[in-house]
Amino acid sequence: MDFQKKPAHQKKLISRQDWDERQVPVNLSGARMVVTINLAVIIIISVASAAAALTFAGEIAVLLIGVIFIAALLSSATLIITHLSRTMIGYTLKSGKIVTFNNEVLENIQGKVIVTRFFVSMNIRHYGVSEFDRVSVAQPLLGRFLNYGTVIMEQVKELSQTRDVRLPYIRDPEKYAKIIQELIDLEKKGTQPFSGMMGRREPDRTDRNRGRREP
Repeated sequence: MDFQKKPAHQKKLISRQDWDERQVPVNLSGARMVVTINLAVIIIISVASAAAALTFAGEIAVLLIGVIFIAALLSSATLIITHLSRTMIGYTLKSGKIVTFNNEVLENIQGKVIVTRFFVSMNIRHYGVSEFDRVSVAQPLLGRFLNYGTVIMEQVKELSQTRDVRLPYIRDPEKYAKIIQELIDLEKKGTQPFSGMMGRREPDRTDRNRGRREP
């Protein structure tokens, strides 16, 4: 007696893009240049102030030079710490996914933008792209020359509790703003997987009767 094997029920996780995860490169050349210039200004001012303090005699000159040295040290340390806290950052884009069972959609997993800050301690935040409506790019004058900028995920709804999220120091910001906008648009369209991965849909009764003429 022959037994026919029934097709196994398969549960699939299908990406809504042709990629699953993508790292967003950062460009810190402009930030480093600004910090270097600020440190140079602090050093120049400190040296000039110390030279002016030498015109005083005795203990006053020593006291002024000591105050100038401490102020310059604190200013430099604050500047460097602020720079590191802002620039030690990473971005990851995750494509939305659809969980299917025998070509039936069970669950829609939205795409995300993951922001990781790793100064002193690691801080990871997940932003679902469905919470935002559009993306814009802000580039300073230096960013236009060095090809970096800030990608801003904006929320248009007035009553929404979600604030705009700024993603600074992104290399080639126009490119990645377009990718994030595509993620947002896919979420707005609904549970549509990456084309070609779900297979053909079986026609239902409405489709069969659509082309049939009435007698």
